[in-house]
Amino acid sequence: PDDPIVALIDDQELRRSQLADACFRTYAMAFFDTFINQALVHHAARKAGITASAKERKDWVDDQVKNFEQQVGGAQALKARLARQGQTPAAFRYSLAHSAEAAVLIVELVRHERLTDAGLRREHARRYGEQMELRHVLYRLPPGATDADRAATTEAAQRTLAKAAQGADFGKLAEQESQDTATRARYGLIGTLDRISLEDQWPGLAKPAFDYQGTGVLPKVITTAAGIHLVQILKRHAGKATFDEVKEKLRAEVMAAEPTNQDTQVLIRRLRTRHHIETRWP
Repeated sequence: PDDPIVALIDDQELRRSQLADACFRTYAMAFFDTFINQALVHHAARKAGITASAKERKDWVDDQVKNFEQQVGGAQALKARLARQGQTPAAFRYSLAHSAEAAVLIVELVRHERLTDAGLRREHARRYGEQMELRHVLYRLPPGATDADRAATTEAAQRTLAKAAQGADFGKLAEQESQDTATRARYGLIGTLDRISLEDQWPGLAKPAFDYQGTGVLPKVITTAAGIHLVQILKRHAGKATFDEVKEKLRAEVMAAEPTNQDTQVLIRRLRTRHHIETRWP
């Protein structure tokens, strides 16, 4: 039947549609981003001609089960823990199987993107390209910022930039003014990064920073999705080799490297920026 019975309480029938509705109302908000991410992965994989075989999906589930067993102290320990949660090992594997295809596809997508010319050039920039040590002051824009909000935030950033231009200590300004809590305690220090890593961490910041010649405080504020930035370049480190010099070596390294969780997270962020996502929440 289209709407089978999933449980009985005395003679009262509980149907799958009721369960689905209850799950949607209880868990949909928490699961929504994961749902969108998985849909993006499937969309990108179809365009690239990438598929996940039954064996690959099964191997992924097997690996996950082994990882859980190692974490809790063996197969029997996992079985006992699942029992305390009202689950069987078969039900646990079934729940993992729902995520298996997207998990396999995203790893293959990372490999595919790495081996394109653009992907190899990103890896070159990450491993062999120029690096810089920099810090910033960030003025965040409020959610749903209006033009007036943007103008006021930009004006505040410009005042701080003027102080830096007059010789004020940039680190002290970052400590006093920056709204980036992660770097404020380090006097605004982002770290020493290559162009790709900086763009992954702070989208929109890499191009103006790396295009600037020399070191010091950039003469203009930079607007990104995160807000309004003031940037100071402390040091620059020249690249180690040109792309053509290491292209074949890089290709072999990329093919041998196992994608990391960070690689998959970066890919998800890139997919989200490449596609228009319109949310229509009921």
